[in-house]
Amino acid sequence: MECRTMNLPWSPVIIADVVGSSLMLLLSGLCAETAWRLTRNRPDNVFRSYLFLFTLAILLFAISRSFGHLIKHILLLNDMAHAWSHISPFSGAVNTATFIIIFALGISFQRFQKSQGEIEYYKNNLEERVETRTRQLETSKNVLQNILDNTNPINITSVDFDLVKANEAYYTIWPRRSGDGTVLKCYESRPGEHCHTDQCPLELIMSGSEKVTQEVSKTIDDVVRHFIVTARPFRDIDGILVGMVENFQEITLRKKAETALKQMDRIKSEFISTAAHELNTPICSIMGYAELLSDPEKFGGFPEEQKQNFAREIHDNGEALGRIIEDLLDVSRIERNVPLPMNRESTDVTELIRKKVGSYAFQHPEIDFHLDLPDRPAEPKISIDRHRINQVLENLLSNAVKYSTEVREIFVVGHENADSWEVSIRDQGIGMTPEQIDKVFDKFYRADASDTATKGLGLGMSVVKQVIDAHGGKISITSSPDNGTSVTFVLPRHDQPPGRVNNLATKDKTE
Repeated sequence: MECRTMNLPWSPVIIADVVGSSLMLLLSGLCAETAWRLTRNRPDNVFRSYLFLFTLAILLFAISRSFGHLIKHILLLNDMAHAWSHISPFSGAVNTATFIIIFALGISFQRFQKSQGEIEYYKNNLEERVETRTRQLETSKNVLQNILDNTNPINITSVDFDLVKANEAYYTIWPRRSGDGTVLKCYESRPGEHCHTDQCPLELIMSGSEKVTQEVSKTIDDVVRHFIVTARPFRDIDGILVGMVENFQEITLRKKAETALKQMDRIKSEFISTAAHELNTPICSIMGYAELLSDPEKFGGFPEEQKQNFAREIHDNGEALGRIIEDLLDVSRIERNVPLPMNRESTDVTELIRKKVGSYAFQHPEIDFHLDLPDRPAEPKISIDRHRINQVLENLLSNAVKYSTEVREIFVVGHENADSWEVSIRDQGIGMTPEQIDKVFDKFYRADASDTATKGLGLGMSVVKQVIDAHGGKISITSSPDNGTSVTFVLPRHDQPPGRVNNLATKDKTE
């Protein structure tokens, strides 16, 4: 097969190549100039600067290509094709390298454009985002502050004993002090028993303790309050000890409850001892007199009058034993929240009082009993439990007799009101303090529990209060030391709902 070669003139080819290279140079030059102007208008705009570099790279590629083609055409026109064959690989390499650089810049430009867009977005929204974040931080701070202010008192103390920070709960107990702006020391803010001692929590923390727990008492506004203080180290971000954090848990109410419990345990112990004695005394008397009556010949015989006295002693001690047991049963019912059994009936109050006072006057001739009752009451009968009210009179008269000292007079006054009967029993004995009046209706309480005190279980007044409450009445006490005691109770004439069971005691001041 025969190969044919077609010879064309170089002039049209060169002219077309020159025109194409010129147009390419012109276009790339215009792009580079435009980018340069944009960059000069906004020199702080990184995107425009990068765009100028990109167009400049295209312009360099166009120059490199045009220069290579120009050298090629000159050599070919001068029949130096052999020289071009040696130069052309380098020209191609330069063009290829330039193209690769431009291509790489194009890819980078795309990524840079995306990054620049994100930067512009964050820049344009920076103030809004800062404001939003600030609000979030303020909200979080407010929530945290509210939590801290509604917890136990907390404070931060520096290693120099300076009170650095505290919550509102702390300042509620130990108020801020206004002054000359000097920093307050912890021992000035909350002086205590461990201040300036080797038991100071801060001293223990600085000596290496990771947790210090102490039970302390602090006097605040002349009132002693009790706390459990827990101290822990306070360190900075580098782990260096800069102070301590203290938490105060108030246990004042718990301490009062513990004291009351110990007191109740003591009172119950005294009650058990007293009850054993009180039960043993009448039992021994009954057994002794019964033995005398069962075998009188063994003791030389007794006249009939003496035997009658023995029998009365047995009866009286039996009654005393019955009253003790009855009080114990009543207290047991009260303890179990079981209402006292009530058997109401229409009862003449004046007759009930006269009989009881007469009985005591007969048993205690050494005491002058003064009875003051209306001669002709409009309506002497009221609906009450006769046995229970008799029990009330028994307890009140018994106390009046027991606590009467030098002046042996007891005054019993009954007064008829429109809708009630009021009864007062007043002695001139040792009297009571306001503190004793507060506790007189408590179970097992005795105003004088010493060895020389009058006998009794401390149950009577508690039962009296429950009986009067069960009748819907009221009871009050007026007393002062060495001026005697007056107990007044009021019984409604008609049935009333039972009053609340509590330690009601009206304390009237006496001169």
